[in-house]
Amino acid sequence: MTLQNNSPRKRVWHDIQRPPVRRKPTAAPLKKTSKINQLFTVVTHASIYLKLQKQFMRIPQKIRIIGAVACVLIIALGIYLIRQSPKIPSDVTSKTITAQTTNTGPNYPTILPEGKTIQDLGGWIRASPLDKNPVFAYADTLTTTSIKVNEQPLPANFKENTGQKIEELLHSYKTNEKIIAGNTDVSIGTAEDGSQSVIFYQNNLLVLITSPTQLQNSQWIDYITSLR
Repeated sequence: MTLQNNSPRKRVWHDIQRPPVRRKPTAAPLKKTSKINQLFTVVTHASIYLKLQKQFMRIPQKIRIIGAVACVLIIALGIYLIRQSPKIPSDVTSKTITAQTTNTGPNYPTILPEGKTIQDLGGWIRASPLDKNPVFAYADTLTTTSIKVNEQPLPANFKENTGQKIEELLHSYKTNEKIIAGNTDVSIGTAEDGSQSVIFYQNNLLVLITSPTQLQNSQWIDYITSLR
């Protein structure tokens, strides 16, 4: 006969199950969307605008009105000066010499200051496009002022009613003064900035001299009478 042992069995370490470890869920990182960034930018700009508006409103109303009127007058004056600056017709010549010195000079008679050669003056410069009537120029100095002398044969459309055509040209330059240099009638246009355009007809040449500053009439007479 077998005896059963009913006494409780002693638990040992490998009989004990380790309880599962519960980990706290981590929060997902917040993401800034493009819409939030755009909203932040708009709010920032709006706050800056409001600050500037408050500062502007602190300025007395009279001063604001005077400032606005002054801005309008300055803009209007600038437009007026641009429109009033003398311009030479494109079919006659060009006031601004943009071409480089060329070894091929004019194929028509020209005039130069007495005692100077074209080499002394740095060579001829073509002042007109190749597809236009030839206009050649040289640079010189009158006292301490740099001038540019443009010379071209009398245009074909000037050969009839020459006096009238020259008068129309002078009118387009807004010449406001006439002098006589030897036997040559000279017209001078002086812009508001002091720059001058001097036009005359001599030896079948139409001559335009430009100066960035205003010169005395006596200086122009001495220079023009020296041309040979």
